[in-house]
Amino acid sequence: MSWFGSVELGGTNCRCAVGDGSSTLYAKSAFETGNDPVSVIGKLVAWFAEQAKELDAVGVASFGPLDLPSGRISATPKRGWKGFPLRKELSEALEVPVVLDTDVNGAVLAEWTWGAAKGLDDVLYVTVGTGIGVGAIVAGRVMHGSRHPEMGHMRIPQRQDDRWPGDCQFHGNCWEGLASGHAMSARYGVPPADVTDEGAWRLETNYLALGIANLVAIFRPQRVVVGGGVLRHEGLLEGIRTEVADLLDRAYYPEADELAEVLTPPGLGESSGLLGGVLLARRGVRRTIAVVGPGSERASGLDRVSFDRLCEMAQEVGRLIAQRDGVVLTGGLGGVMEAASRGARLAGGLTIGLTPDSERGAGNPFLDVELPTGMGELRNGLVVRSAYVLIAVGGSWGTLSEMAMARRAGKRVVILDGWHVVRGQAADESDDGFEIAEHARDAVERAFRALADIA
Repeated sequence: MSWFGSVELGGTNCRCAVGDGSSTLYAKSAFETGNDPVSVIGKLVAWFAEQAKELDAVGVASFGPLDLPSGRISATPKRGWKGFPLRKELSEALEVPVVLDTDVNGAVLAEWTWGAAKGLDDVLYVTVGTGIGVGAIVAGRVMHGSRHPEMGHMRIPQRQDDRWPGDCQFHGNCWEGLASGHAMSARYGVPPADVTDEGAWRLETNYLALGIANLVAIFRPQRVVVGGGVLRHEGLLEGIRTEVADLLDRAYYPEADELAEVLTPPGLGESSGLLGGVLLARRGVRRTIAVVGPGSERASGLDRVSFDRLCEMAQEVGRLIAQRDGVVLTGGLGGVMEAASRGARLAGGLTIGLTPDSERGAGNPFLDVELPTGMGELRNGLVVRSAYVLIAVGGSWGTLSEMAMARRAGKRVVILDGWHVVRGQAADESDDGFEIAEHARDAVERAFRALADIA
């Protein structure tokens, strides 16, 4: 079994957990973040060692800003942390890969995978806590720019009767400077939970609604998950929905009439960040699964209706592999190969195609990486050698050759509506490495179980 470490590094508290890649966390702990990052690294190393589990990778969903290319904490106002090489130091201390991203990107990943945004393509996660942060998934992919987005620092109109200068160290009265938990504490002298003045909460509702209305106008998301400590105030989310609807104007934005469905609390409660760390860690040990099968109706020997059904199964296989952070590898062409690549791409996954020609351009349009081999059908051997496990969807003579080469290489093959191979005659051959799947989900489950055995 694979084990993944998760770290949710906040400005106030650091939480850590161990998981198996599913939505179940097997152990959790927390301690104060403090101003000494070296001490935090030491505490994390000690806690993970106590769990007596060999970790494959660790995912860190961290406060920011972050310099993601270098893995460093960037221009944070938090004393002691500015410029700290978090990814490098933790990876070297734990001796495993560390995948670093923002706390909100971790949370949006978790809510998209298991929580309130499951099954959707365009979603946002807004957290209103000490600061304000936003994570975005657009067309099934976590959004990054040259650096990670800083939507919490966008400018919103400050009310004319509000002369407060704002609390952001860098921008004064930006969204975070006006409406974060830290801003409320600075303005009223007590933590948000202790603010009892209704006028204060009307102002907070107004500022949060202004920011979220801007986000809806920019992204047109299917779901905006809103979390963080400030949102625990009774009635705040309902008030935000009402004001956002008025700001958007129902005649122009149809979603203004659907805000009870669009603006929702987290489906995972307070576990979004930690489960996001597990998902980030899973991405640090992506395994390649080859999806093989006929590239055309003619090669399949099927009629059009049956071949279309086969491609629908292949697309679902690709989608499910991507959802579990596997890499889809194919021969790069049409038919089953294109369908699997399409499914993975639409789910935000990574697709690789080993194409037969010597130049790029022969591959299907759903490949993230096209690798021209110049080997024609001989590339089948490269497909097999490059994969950990194969899923054969349907059957053609080329597919049968890949299945045979996989077994000679000692690799498992999951068969979905394709060739059924019986035990061979030679003493060193058997059918033990072939598994027959009943449907797409069964095929992917069997493939990932095979990956766990390899690990």
